[in-house]
Amino acid sequence: MEKFVKVLRAEIKDINTEKHTLTAIISTKKPDRDGDIVNPVAFKQRIKNYKEHPVLLSSHRYYDLRSQIGKANKIDISDNEVSAQFEYFIDQGNEEANWAWILAQKGIAAYSIGFMGHQFDFIKEKDEQGNERIIGRNFTDIELLEVSQVLVPSNRGALQTGIATAREEAELCEMAIKSFDSGELKMPIELKPKPDKDESKDDFMKRCIPQLIDEGKEKDQAVAICNSLWDNKKKDIHYSESILGDEAEAISKPKGELGIDDVTEAIKQAMLNIKGE
Repeated sequence: MEKFVKVLRAEIKDINTEKHTLTAIISTKKPDRDGDIVNPVAFKQRIKNYKEHPVLLSSHRYYDLRSQIGKANKIDISDNEVSAQFEYFIDQGNEEANWAWILAQKGIAAYSIGFMGHQFDFIKEKDEQGNERIIGRNFTDIELLEVSQVLVPSNRGALQTGIATAREEAELCEMAIKSFDSGELKMPIELKPKPDKDESKDDFMKRCIPQLIDEGKEKDQAVAICNSLWDNKKKDIHYSESILGDEAEAISKPKGELGIDDVTEAIKQAMLNIKGE
């Protein structure tokens, strides 16, 4: 049975900054950019399975426990839409959850549902010559597996990437750029211990491991990170390279020198690549 991923630029109905909760529409009755409709009633029959494990993930990543950035406290299904109240796991040792919460509050987020399609009907229309063609699917029975917060839809294998997709991705990038330019958002810098010039590895490990454990890392994980920091001390590359990927290579600078302008430029370059310019 095929798994489907659908992205919606969600309308956020309300936010509670004290409880770190928000309510967002995660699916509607309107056709998506693939021409498909995930009918809200399609959620009803199997929604209890999701409610038993109501995860909010980051970008459909299933391989890392830290990818769970929150949970759904409540799911409401009406005739026209499906909404969810999400609780974000803020200040619990997961920097990704904190950053996702900031983006969600600023409206720079989309929500994507991952589901198994159990039943659907083809949506058909006739052209000018009277020939019938399939333009999409109307899902009438699905099993919701998870909901993910995404910035730019990344699962291109599950989405038909065309003009509509490119425009949506570009729009999300532009929103992020405007927020960086206006100073509304600050890139969260992950402060990791840095080996001193004349420091031995033993001294560095004695200093590094306790610091990461205090930040919420498990001991084995802290040891692995500290070893990696020591082994890569000469490279001294800013962490955003791993976040932004190839777009960051041309602007990589020593850690501490890469600022908001550089991050903005990398996002702009990614946006131009998406738009094909």
